[in-house]
Amino acid sequence: MKFLKSLALIATGIALAACGSSGSSGIGGHHSSGNGGNLTKSEIKINSSGSAGSYLTEHNHAITTGLFANGDYDKMQVLRVNGQDIQMVPANIAPTRTHHNSIDEWRTDNISSMISTDLMHARYGTIKVPELLNQPYIFAQGNLSDALPTHANPVTYQGRAIYIDLKGNDDKKENFDNVGTSQFTVHFDKKTVDGTLKFDSKPDIFLHGKIDGSHFNGKMGNVITRGAFYGKDAAELAGTFHQEGKGNKEVGDFAGAFGAKQQK
Repeated sequence: MKFLKSLALIATGIALAACGSSGSSGIGGHHSSGNGGNLTKSEIKINSSGSAGSYLTEHNHAITTGLFANGDYDKMQVLRVNGQDIQMVPANIAPTRTHHNSIDEWRTDNISSMISTDLMHARYGTIKVPELLNQPYIFAQGNLSDALPTHANPVTYQGRAIYIDLKGNDDKKENFDNVGTSQFTVHFDKKTVDGTLKFDSKPDIFLHGKIDGSHFNGKMGNVITRGAFYGKDAAELAGTFHQEGKGNKEVGDFAGAFGAKQQK
C-alpha cells in the first residue's frame, strides 16, 4: 500500500515528553529500531495550549512534528496545513472500504487516506493527497473542549485506533490489520490519562499522559503520545502516538492515531 510504503521509508514521529511506566504484557521497554536514515531529535514542546490537534509528517527529508492552529475553520472537514485548507473527505469519491463502521478508507492513484467517522467532535487518521505534495500525514484534531470535568470519579472512553507499521510489514497485508480498539481511563482530578490500544496479532500498546488545559501528552515505556479532549464536558478524546527511537532517531518502528468517546 502506497501510504504505508511512504511511511516505512520516512519513519515518522511525534515530539513530547512526561514519564510513565510500562505494562509487562504489551509494548513498553526500549528495543532496537528497524528504521534507517539520518534523523535527528527535534526540540520537545510540551505547551500545546490553544492547538486544534497534532500531526506528524515528513518535510525536507526530515521528521516534522507539530500542532494544528485552532483558528476559524471546519475542523471536522478540513486540515489547515501551512495556510492551505485540505478537504479530509475526497469530493464525489466513495470510500474504497469502511472499517468497523468507524473509519473510511480511500485508495486511488492520487489519494491514500484513512479518516475516522465515529466521533462527533474530532477526526483522526492518515491522509496523503496531491494538495499536500503527497506528503503523508498522521493526525488528530477537532473542536476543543472549553472546560473539563473536575470530579474525582474515573471516566472511561472507548473507541478505535489506527496503527502504521514503519518497518513495512503491514504493507503486504490488508488494512483491516491496521485498525484496532482504544480504551482510556481518565482521572480529571489527578490530571492523568491512561490508555490501551489493541490490534490483531500485535502486542497491546499502553499510553500515559498528563492533562494540561484541554490537552494531554506523555510517555509510557517507549511510546510517546499527544492528544486533546473535544466537545462539551470532554465528550471525546483523540490523539497521535509513536514508538520512541534510539540514538539520533526520533521514532522507532510504529506510529498511529486514536479516538474515543466518553462512556456514560
